Formats: sequence, C-alpha cells, structure tokens
Amino acid sequence: MSKFKRNVKQLMQTHTIIITLMCLCFISLGACKDSADKPMKLDKSTNSVIVPNGLKQCEIDMDCVLVDVDCNDCCSITSIHVENQQNFFEKKKMTCEIKNVKRGQVCDCTSNIKGAVCRRGVCRGTIN
Repeated sequence: MSKFKRNVKQLMQTHTIIITLMCLCFISLGACKDSADKPMKLDKSTNSVIVPNGLKQCEIDMDCVLVDVDCNDCCSITSIHVENQQNFFEKKKMTCEIKNVKRGQVCDCTSNIKGAVCRRGVCRGTIN
C-alpha cells in the first residue's frame, strides 16, 4: 500500500472517530432529547391530554397505574407505566396551563375503569 493511501485511510479513521464523538456529545447535551420538556397534545373536545404511547409501555401488570387525563380530573382514566407517573403529571399540568384550560367544577362521576393491566406491552385500563 502506498504512503498516500495509508495516510488517506488513517485520516478517514480519524474523521470517523471525531464524528462519532461529536454525535455522542450532542446526545449527552440534549440535542436529541425526547419530548420530556414539551406539553402533550390536548383533545379539545374533552379537555383531556393525549398520552404518548411511550408512557404506556410495560412488561407486567404491576408496571401499570391508573391516571386521570382530564384537565379537570373528571373521570377520564387511562393507564401508564408507574415509573412515568411523575413525568405524566408534570406534562399534564404544563399542557393544561399552556392550552389555558379553565378548571371546572368538581366532578361527581365515577369511571368504569377500575384497574390497570399490561397487554402486549401496553398498559390498559380494565372494567372489572
């Protein structure tokens, strides 16, 4: 192999390493962070937040917990992974405030959803 080809090969390897390190730095600095600091979408017809599927992933029933998605906490129940509960409540509060949803009266309803289970890797509510 000629000296020129060897130098080019070495230069390419060096650039690959530099680009890889730059990508890792961007990721660690949050350039590729998820939507943790963004509000969720809001269903305007029900004033309920739309829970991203990423918050519902699970492996077993005990991974899942019930949460109220309505900005007025009025009987719109779904199920999410228990480890996402704090993140969910923060994002729900942010979404309802940004969308300027006015707090309504206290609801006197009860939800049909009574429990949370994991089915096919997704938390779901049950009626039993």
